[in-house]
Amino acid sequence: ARLLPAAAALVAAVPFVGSLLSPAVGAQDGGGRVEVEVSAGFDGQIGTSQVLPVTVTMTSERARHVDVELRVEGSARRYRTELVAGAPVELDVALSPPPFEVTSFRIEATVTGTGGGRLGDAATEVVPRKDLTVVGVGPSLARSSDTSIERTVGGVQRAVLVPLTAERWREPGVLAALSGVVLGPADLDELTGEHHEQLRSWVWQGGNLALDVPRTDDLPVVDLPAAEGARTAVGAGWVRFTDGAAAAGPWDRVLEPSVPTVTPDGFGDIWI
Repeated sequence: ARLLPAAAALVAAVPFVGSLLSPAVGAQDGGGRVEVEVSAGFDGQIGTSQVLPVTVTMTSERARHVDVELRVEGSARRYRTELVAGAPVELDVALSPPPFEVTSFRIEATVTGTGGGRLGDAATEVVPRKDLTVVGVGPSLARSSDTSIERTVGGVQRAVLVPLTAERWREPGVLAALSGVVLGPADLDELTGEHHEQLRSWVWQGGNLALDVPRTDDLPVVDLPAAEGARTAVGAGWVRFTDGAAAAGPWDRVLEPSVPTVTPDGFGDIWI
């Protein structure tokens, strides 16, 4: 969980498994309702990824520990986190959508005190969009710090561009929620060792990594020899060189339509 604004100190959130009862709001733990909001996707934009980022924002009248239950079509996950008096706190989690095709589904959040009293709840309706693909973009290529929507190659889909800021990298499951990532030279230089590992695993599982640099014989990030041409298959995914096309624009020269890729179950078979 994190305090808002983003510059405030982080507050730990750990998974919690237990029985969450639902008496009247504020009936236990000293009373006092918690205001709750739930949002899904990236600024509300959702494609068909098998991992869904969800944010629960909570504002409490006083400092306290609370339990948060998130329900998606009958399945539930529970977390324990700490709230502070009068300041919004965000709990960021990664959830799996229903394991069957639906036109929409509901995410419900219930906040209870550690003694079991219900303090607040909220819900949001999620509508997956097959005409959208979600692509992470390095800060050097992002036109702003906000998400934007651009056309893909041939206009097959629209792409939600998500700037991969330092804060975004820390959000649970962020890469698994993306079908593509586009990085410029400066973004490659800024990658940490942890980022390299995350991107390497993501590509092997089906991610489409576009590097806006000239072709080299060795593939950055995945540390493998490059195939002839601009594109190399790596596991179930791709690494491709776009040689400045992303920086020059327009985006529909670079952004490719998505295909179902990463699953929350981890790696499948890997063939080299």
